[in-house]
Amino acid sequence: MRNATWEPASVETLALQSGGVSIVGTSVDPCGNALVLTANKDDQAKASEKETRGIGIFPKSRSPSDLAFSLTVQRDAGAETISLPPLNITFPYFDLFSDGGCLLVGARSSWRSESDFDLNGALIGRGTKTAKRVCFGDGIEGVGIDNLDRIWVSYFDEGVFGNFGWSHPGPIGLGAGGINCFDREGKLLWQHNNEDASEHIDDCYAMNVSSSGVWFYFYSAFKVARVTEDFSVEYFETSIGGANSFVTDGHRFVFSSQYREPTTTFHATNLYKGKLVHRRKLSLILPEGTSPDQIRMTARGEKLHVFSDRHWLIYDLASLDYG
Repeated sequence: MRNATWEPASVETLALQSGGVSIVGTSVDPCGNALVLTANKDDQAKASEKETRGIGIFPKSRSPSDLAFSLTVQRDAGAETISLPPLNITFPYFDLFSDGGCLLVGARSSWRSESDFDLNGALIGRGTKTAKRVCFGDGIEGVGIDNLDRIWVSYFDEGVFGNFGWSHPGPIGLGAGGINCFDREGKLLWQHNNEDASEHIDDCYAMNVSSSGVWFYFYSAFKVARVTEDFSVEYFETSIGGANSFVTDGHRFVFSSQYREPTTTFHATNLYKGKLVHRRKLSLILPEGTSPDQIRMTARGEKLHVFSDRHWLIYDLASLDYG
């Protein structure tokens, strides 16, 4: 089985503000536009601060002060930068609603008492200066908005089994669902880990929110699953272990590197008789001078979006030679 390369279908220069802003994070909206969250260097550092808890070092669940974020939306027609209201959100995930409203969600939420826990979500209407704060739970692995403006949130094991006060001594956290779907206002609509589920998510490694449905890849039995608009779920076997991103058209799947593999190693598979069959390894081609250790990836549908500090690269499954 010979290896192949995966070349970017397009390479764009990121349209960043001048004046010493730093990138807090990158993402892609449902229309395929690049999203770049920025702040000044001090606020960027505060958004990624960690602290010692017990014998471990963990991300802070909130900043002690509000941070000034800006969101740049980069489209084919140009770029628009939006100033967001002050927020104390750390390690943020973000996306856009169909009307241009913005969602920011912090990765962690601490429970301290029934009346004191972190509202780690912010719902911001387009052009507004205020945010509605809601709790999306602790241990968040990924966030995406679908074509119905529903919010999908996936969780890693600490969110599923409880930490930061959730589940012990506090109530069972939202992360226990493994993957949750919320409406536009942050109301919980559906959780995967329920009494009717035939599989249990211990840790959701990757999620792909696309027009064909919501796909996810989870542990402990590494499988791929698809959730339809009416919340029916179908599962598929795979031999891939430890990937944290994948693209799909519903029949072909390309996964990022497995455990202990180089960041630029990918795996092409096909769906056949309910199983994903491994076809070949791929090597992701990056622009000269781009460090694989410094890139950020977002998968939406058939496209893998890769960001460096300067570039936005799109790798398209449709143009890939499977061999």
